[in-house]
Amino acid sequence: MIGLTVGATWVRASQLPAVLAVEIMAQAAALLVDAGPTAATPGYLAGLEGIEMLSPLMAGDQLLAEATLERRFGALVKVQTALRRGDELVAQGGLLLGTGT
Repeated sequence: MIGLTVGATWVRASQLPAVLAVEIMAQAAALLVDAGPTAATPGYLAGLEGIEMLSPLMAGDQLLAEATLERRFGALVKVQTALRRGDELVAQGGLLLGTGT
């Protein structure tokens, strides 16, 4: 769960950039595949597939990120992700992560 605020210096209006949704989903996916900051080697975002923004992110939103492992290809991992505001689906799509191993 993450809360978005207008206090950040990069926020110019109440609507937040769509790339922030991708970043949030990528962070959740990294936790799923253990490519986060405590991993032996750092992970990276290698690709996006079918990302859909269904509703804009707004300052004050409380979002829940979900990630489901689809398959592994050696050091690459395909993850399906979703971002929700309560019961509303805000964004979804596939991410390809490099695990660095």
